[in-house]
Amino acid sequence: MVKTPEQSHASLERELRRLSEKYSWDEAPPSVKQRIRTIKNRLSAQRSREQARKYVEQLEGTVKELAEESDILARRLEEVPFPPLHPKASSPTWTGVDGSMNTRFIS
Repeated sequence: MVKTPEQSHASLERELRRLSEKYSWDEAPPSVKQRIRTIKNRLSAQRSREQARKYVEQLEGTVKELAEESDILARRLEEVPFPPLHPKASSPTWTGVDGSMNTRFIS
């Protein structure tokens, strides 16, 4: 009995249970063994996809929370008065090797 890949999780589990009750693994024909392996693989793949989906949803929630916290902290930071880095300092004066204001390289 070959089923389509769209078969529901519950119907796959029912079929697996029915086949397991009807056949022992050692006495099952190769086609039944193959079907059991296929069903188990599909169920495992469904579980894996569901776990991955939940994990991605959890990560998206974390990203949203962290983005909101970042926005709050950025707004708070804008309100903090910072002293100037160089209070009333003029721009630095650069002199050349010879002490002049000429900053060209001497070759």
